[in-house]
Amino acid sequence: MTGITRKEDWEQFRAMGRAPEGLRDVVLASWQRAARQDDLASRTRAPLVSGDAFAGLHQANRDVLGAARDHLARNLALMRASRALMVLCDPQGVVLEADGCPAVIERARDDRLLLGGCWDEAAIGTNAIGTAIHTGQPVEIRGAEHFCEGIQKWNCAATPLRHPVTGALIGVLDITGPSAEAQPHAAALSLAVAGQIVQTLGQDLAQERAWLLETLLLQRVAGDFILFDRFGQRISGADLAGRAGLPGLIRALARQPDAPDLDALAEAVPGAEAQILRRGDAALGVVLRLPRAPLRRQGAERPALAGRGDDLDALAATSALLAPLCAQGRMLLEARVPLLVQGETGTGKETLARALAGSVAPEGPVSLVECSALAETAADDWPIAGGTLVLIEPAETPPEAQPLLLRRLKALAGNGVAPVRLIALSTPDLAAARDAGQLRRDLFYRLAGAVLRLPPLRDRRAEILPLLRRFAGQAVEGSRRSPLRFTPAAQRVLEAYDWPGNLHELRNVVLSLSALSSSRLIDLPDLPPEMTQPRPPLRESALRDRARADVLQMIDETGGNLAEAARRLGIARSTLYLKLDSYGIRRR
Repeated sequence: MTGITRKEDWEQFRAMGRAPEGLRDVVLASWQRAARQDDLASRTRAPLVSGDAFAGLHQANRDVLGAARDHLARNLALMRASRALMVLCDPQGVVLEADGCPAVIERARDDRLLLGGCWDEAAIGTNAIGTAIHTGQPVEIRGAEHFCEGIQKWNCAATPLRHPVTGALIGVLDITGPSAEAQPHAAALSLAVAGQIVQTLGQDLAQERAWLLETLLLQRVAGDFILFDRFGQRISGADLAGRAGLPGLIRALARQPDAPDLDALAEAVPGAEAQILRRGDAALGVVLRLPRAPLRRQGAERPALAGRGDDLDALAATSALLAPLCAQGRMLLEARVPLLVQGETGTGKETLARALAGSVAPEGPVSLVECSALAETAADDWPIAGGTLVLIEPAETPPEAQPLLLRRLKALAGNGVAPVRLIALSTPDLAAARDAGQLRRDLFYRLAGAVLRLPPLRDRRAEILPLLRRFAGQAVEGSRRSPLRFTPAAQRVLEAYDWPGNLHELRNVVLSLSALSSSRLIDLPDLPPEMTQPRPPLRESALRDRARADVLQMIDETGGNLAEAARRLGIARSTLYLKLDSYGIRRR
């Protein structure tokens, strides 16, 4: 463990450039960057942006400010009681919001750790905000670890904020207090609040995308089109997003809707017409209406099993939980990282796999293989061709077929002409199957380049009512019957039900109700009895066992990374530590 950096350590580095023993690597690297700027050492406070520039920054960062507002207010009393500040900065380290203990605010005013102060490393040397921006990682900087002597009176802990879909840096959340007063939980709190802000922003963006899709449906757009959000990401429609410069042009249209660059757009997509979709004064997206004979990518006709990119965008728009998962899956598959999708029976693993495949290779085939049915020679019959290979339940591959499956996967991965993207779908924990000897270890690592955990329907309750309407419409397709309607009381019960069979169970329930209903209105007496009868409460020991199993599963899925496990569980790292201690589990 590294020791506390003393003032003498900093003076030794400034005088001789020699790193003191025990100095953390992240601090030393930042000091070395700062030392290359001759004028930094003499700065006593951060520079300040002008009033006009600050107003522009506030407007440019309105999304993250809106997502952060409630979380900052919720922690204000804690900041005042702990004599600290909570600070929100933009990606360049300019303070957008800051509040906390009044006495600390007065001290921070002299150093410009308030609105408009610029805390990038290039502006004020080593500090948690600037160093977190440079490294892209959460950072804690204490006392004499600050490069500029004038700000060594502070301890600070900062966490970068990343866009929930694109992953781009969108800000920094920092907690700062006097160096003479211990702030043992500042780093954990900074990490937790940053995660909450990003989650809220993801929910806001999912609602925007859902509004755009609904608006497009109401317009009944005919012919070929592409629907983009205001970030230039395609939500639905034809796949021309790879056309040079098109996403950037869409972003420019959304930013300057009153002065669009139509000439550049016409050059990128000849004959296209753009319509900006507004909600109030805000431009939220763009519909690009394509000419009747648009240019299309050359290639064989897409087979029936091929997925579609708009399927993935529609999935992402239905839930704040699914939006980041879909975005991560798309980026991993584009990079040809073998993808393992895990989830309970009926959670939609195959639907997600088809949508992911269609989003990155719209015209490539999607081959689904039931691993339980593989014979010793079946894998050798697969043709080497481009596209996406989806392996269903690899843990059920017969032992005698596993060596051949491994050999074939190696051959497909090494095919330079048309390399195959690989997705594995598993209901049980595949790592547990590996550890139990059910699945070869080398086969497991060939399949699990990255793991996506698809949440069960009980964790995605916002999707239940839209799915009810969707399945009710599908149940009467090709008939003259009207789709089912549900009373408010029935909707509340259906939303509260845990759906152990997930989407499969929900679909079956709707199909059964549709077949039996004559009134086409479903009320409480029409629902299956297991949904309306009160369930006995779980015993405390059962609840504890379930919580322990969830925690252990998440730690295994993240490879023992406790910070990432805590983020996915939606709790602070310190809370995870307390849970592990209460379960009698040693921290790895």
